[in-house]
Amino acid sequence: MKLLQWLFSREMAVNSRGRTQFRPSLELLETRAVPAVTLISSTFNGTAIPADSSVWFSSVGKISGVGANPVTIRLTDATITSGNFTVAVPDSVITVSSAVTTATTEFNAQTNTWMTNIPLSGFSGNVFLAGATLPAPDGLPGGIKPVVWQADFTTDTPGVNINWKWAAAVYTNFGSDYNDLGVKPVDGSAANPYPNSHHAGTPENFTAYVFGGARGGGGSNFTGSLSATKSVTPSLVQPDLSSLSGFVYLDNNLNGSKDDNESGIGGVVITLDGTDDQGQTVFQSVTTDANGFYSFTNLRAGTYRLHEEQPPGFPDGLDSIGTQGGLVDSDLDLLYDIILGAGVDGQHNNFGEFIPD
Repeated sequence: MKLLQWLFSREMAVNSRGRTQFRPSLELLETRAVPAVTLISSTFNGTAIPADSSVWFSSVGKISGVGANPVTIRLTDATITSGNFTVAVPDSVITVSSAVTTATTEFNAQTNTWMTNIPLSGFSGNVFLAGATLPAPDGLPGGIKPVVWQADFTTDTPGVNINWKWAAAVYTNFGSDYNDLGVKPVDGSAANPYPNSHHAGTPENFTAYVFGGARGGGGSNFTGSLSATKSVTPSLVQPDLSSLSGFVYLDNNLNGSKDDNESGIGGVVITLDGTDDQGQTVFQSVTTDANGFYSFTNLRAGTYRLHEEQPPGFPDGLDSIGTQGGLVDSDLDLLYDIILGAGVDGQHNNFGEFIPD
């Protein structure tokens, strides 16, 4: 939505009495999305948390309003707070897609983000949303309240709704690397790598060390009891789309670079294929214009290849990768391993030819 902000500029105006005064002005700010901020307050049980243990917090939810097309949901700026501690929760990206048959959860340490991929169907129950560990070297008292988990929710698809909740369990031994935990992505035994009855968010590789405390009672209560449920409709944020473009041209000096005086070749077919960030297969073809130019637009982030259909009558020359980066195989007229980020305009992906003798 459009946000308006009153800015009182310090323009000195002189009124009829000779006094200076401020003249307010109105400035229109850019369109921006405001995430849906939601929080759930709950309490810890009365069991004291022993020293040198860890509290594993996990949030889960049931996602509705998903159609046939892939959906991406993001949780950002999440925190868990109480009078005894504050925990910064890593961001999360949950992708629901028909390209996925088995749910997975991994942690990207470089971006500090949980990455969860969920099939459109084939399972029931909750989906893992996010998790965080609170080390307790000195222990913690029982009965801590309130404990508040807050997060910002956004999505790229209208109509999506999430009924979410959170839990917390104590572990006497726990991994410091989130990828070592073996976090279960969905409830139950179907469509996930852990065919058991455990809840989503269970740290499967450390279940032997669960202990009473936080919101759990030990035993087989690997996530702890769930809080109350809160319904949230994530704010709609359209993804930053990208593009790839370049030329097919006559490389007169055979230097593998398109110089200003070198003309393009029209009517050449260029094909793009790859997989986008939602796991969807992408396949498109375009034809160069009279100047030899081609462009693929409205691309999601992903990994792509560009292939030229060799124009008849022209001996093959050198090809060159564009500004976004990647690899080149001129013998195959192929630009590949193009890792395209969001909002990237990849230019100068060029295919060189030369005039036959």
